[in-house]
Amino acid sequence: MKLIDGIPILKRLSLHWKTARRQRRAKANATRPDHLPANHCLIASFPRSGNTWLSRLIADVLMQRRGLVTQTKLPVNEREIIPDLDRGDLEHCRHVDFAPICLAKTHVPFMQWMNRGVFLLRQPADSLLSYYHFHFRYPERLPLVTAGIHRFCERELVEWYAHAQSFIWAVENSPSRFRIVTYESLLESPAEQLKKVADWLEIPATDAEIQIAVNNNEFAKLNQKDAASGNLKFFRNGKKDSAKKEMTKDLLGRIQSVCGPLYESAVRLAE
Repeated sequence: MKLIDGIPILKRLSLHWKTARRQRRAKANATRPDHLPANHCLIASFPRSGNTWLSRLIADVLMQRRGLVTQTKLPVNEREIIPDLDRGDLEHCRHVDFAPICLAKTHVPFMQWMNRGVFLLRQPADSLLSYYHFHFRYPERLPLVTAGIHRFCERELVEWYAHAQSFIWAVENSPSRFRIVTYESLLESPAEQLKKVADWLEIPATDAEIQIAVNNNEFAKLNQKDAASGNLKFFRNGKKDSAKKEMTKDLLGRIQSVCGPLYESAVRLAE
C-alpha cells in the first residue's frame, strides 16, 4: 500500500491515481460552461449513483408546479429542464420556464467554480458494479471491461473515492451551499428524501406532487417506458447490496477497506 493524498492505494495503482487526478481536473474545468448562470445548483454524483433518477424526480415536480400533468413519460424531456453539463445540454435548457434557479446534472467531482450542489453518494460496491454493467451497453466502452470486474473496480474505486472526498470537503466547508444525499436513503424513502431536497432548493412542492413524481418514476415503470420506446434499459434493478451477489469476498473487502470509511462519513453528513 502507498499513501497518496492521504488515501491507501495499492502501489500498482499509484500512477493511475496521479494520472486520473489530472484528467479529472481537466474534465471538470472543461465541463464548466462559460454561460452557466451564477445562481446554478448542480446535481452531481459518480456515474450510476442516482443523479439521473433524482433529476427526473425533481423535473417531474417542477412540471407539476407549472400545471402540467405528468406520467412516467414526461410531457417535457427532463434534460430540457435539468440539462446534463457533460453532454453540453445547457444551451437548449428551458429552466427559466420551470425553476427559479438553473439546475443541472453532472458526473464531475466538486470544483471551486460550483455555486451550489446536491451530491449523491451510493454504496461504493453497488455503484461500481452498476457502472461496470453500464459499459456493456456501448461497444466503445467494452475494452474497459474485458479484463473483468476485479480489474475494473481496482481502477474505478480511485475515481469513486475522489468524488466522495471532494463532496464531503464541500459540505464540511460550505454546508449552506452543498448537501449530500445517499442513494440508499432515496431508495428507502423516496418521497421523504425528495421533499427534503425540494425544500432545500426552495421548490414549494406539495406532498401530493411529491408522491406523483415518486409513483411516475418507479424503476419498473421507467424500464417499461424504455422497452416500449425500443431503447436499451437505462435503469437496472435499483436495488441495494447487489454487489454482494456478484463480487467475490476479496473484492468486496478491498472496496470496503478503501472506500467504506469515507461512505460512512458521507452518511453522517447526510443525516
